[in-house]
Amino acid sequence: MRNDKISVIIAIYNVAEYLEQCLESVRHQTYKNLEIICVDDGSVDGSAEICDRYAVADSRFIVIHKENGGECSARNFGLNICSGSYISFIDGDDWLEPRMYERLLELILQDEKIGISMCGHSMDYEDRTVMMINNKKVPEKIVSPMREFLYYIYRRDEYKNVTNYLWAKLFRAEYFTGNKGIRFPIDLTVGHDVVVGALCYLRTEYVIYTDSALYHYRQRQGSVMHNLDRRLKGLGSCVAYERVINLYKKNGISFKILKYVERFYVYHASVLLKMAYQVGDAESVMALKTKIKKYLLVYILTNLDHPDRIIDMIRNLIRKD
Repeated sequence: MRNDKISVIIAIYNVAEYLEQCLESVRHQTYKNLEIICVDDGSVDGSAEICDRYAVADSRFIVIHKENGGECSARNFGLNICSGSYISFIDGDDWLEPRMYERLLELILQDEKIGISMCGHSMDYEDRTVMMINNKKVPEKIVSPMREFLYYIYRRDEYKNVTNYLWAKLFRAEYFTGNKGIRFPIDLTVGHDVVVGALCYLRTEYVIYTDSALYHYRQRQGSVMHNLDRRLKGLGSCVAYERVINLYKKNGISFKILKYVERFYVYHASVLLKMAYQVGDAESVMALKTKIKKYLLVYILTNLDHPDRIIDMIRNLIRKD
C-alpha cells in the first residue's frame, strides 16, 4: 500500500476530560504517516496543555492555539495549514479503533476515482456502547456514481451505520485546496457538517464504504448537540438543511434522494420546535411551524410506516402554548 500522508484535523474546545483518549487513539494508529493538527479553540480547562504535551512527545502533532471562534473557525485553521493527500476530521471527545486509517486508506486507494472512503461507528455513552447496525445491506464495493450512495446517507431508518457527519470518513485533500477549496461556514453554530458533506459529495464521482465500526462517537450531555440555547440560536440545523436542499436542487439530485433530505429538514425543524416550546420562544415557534409546513406532505409520505411520527408532528403543529 502507498504511504500517502493523511492530515487529521481535530477541533478542540474544553474537552480535557476526554482529549487524551482521543489523541492516544490517533497516535497509536497502525497507519503511521499522519499529520495530526490539533486546533485549540481558546480552551480554558487544560486542553491546550494536553495538546502541547503531545506535540513535544510526537513530532507528527501540530498544535495551533487561537481565540475561541467556534468549531468551523477551528477546522478552517486546520485546513489552511494541512499538507496531506487525504484529510480526516475528528471531534476532540471521540476516539478511533487502531486500524481506522489503515483501512480507510486501503479502501480509497482501490481506484483513483474514489474521492471518499467511509466506515461505520458506535455510539458511546458513559455506561454502554451501542453498535450502529444497518437494517438493510449496504454494498461494500465501489459505488458509481456518488449520487446513488446519497440514498444510504439520508435514509437513516434503514441505514443507521451510514452517517452524514464528517468523521468516520477520509476525503481527498483536493476538495479543500486551491481557490475553490471547501471551507466551513462560520455563520452556522450547528449543522455545518451537513453543508460541507454535501459540497464534498457533489465533487465526488465514487465512494467506498465498510460497515466496520471503526469510529467511536461519544454521547455526552454537555456537547453542542445537547446544548439547547446554541441549537435554537439562528435555527442553525434548519438553515444548514435548507442550504443542502438548494445545493442538491441546483445540481440535479433526483427526487428519490431529495425527498429524504427534505424529511431530515422537517425532522430537525420539529426537534427545534419542541425546544422553542420548552423555553417559551414564541418567535421561533412561528418560524419553525412555517418551515415544517413547507415540506409537511413529503414528511408524511416518507413516514407512512411510522404513523406515530406523523401524529406527533401534527400535534406539535396545532399546539397553541
